[in-house]
Amino acid sequence: MDDAALAAIQLRAQTAFYRAFGEHAPGGEALEPAPRVLAIRLPERPDRSFCNAVVAADARALLTVRDELAGWYADGGVRAWTVWTRPGDEAAAAVLAAAGHVHDAEPMLMAAPVDELDLAPRGELAIDDEA
Repeated sequence: MDDAALAAIQLRAQTAFYRAFGEHAPGGEALEPAPRVLAIRLPERPDRSFCNAVVAADARALLTVRDELAGWYADGGVRAWTVWTRPGDEAAAAVLAAAGHVHDAEPMLMAAPVDELDLAPRGELAIDDEA
């Protein structure tokens, strides 16, 4: 699998995860301000950018709604939010930096054939049903 195929799979998975997170977390909200741009916010976690994030499949569309997103997060009391862009999308990174975003992480795309993973349990897991 090449990097482009892996990035496409990652984008679909990340978008699905964030859509479910935004729509089903208590107090969560999802917004699609442009095609292929999904934003979620959890006002109960205003300082956690992982919980207040934008997934953008189209950097140009993202850039057209960046100010709208900033207002949406501010209206929800969110102080920290992040934008996930495609690895290597320097144009989106440059425009976001110019708008005041700070590049604070660059997660790697990772994949492996399932039959090659070592999935053996490493110990007991204590589950607290009362939490």
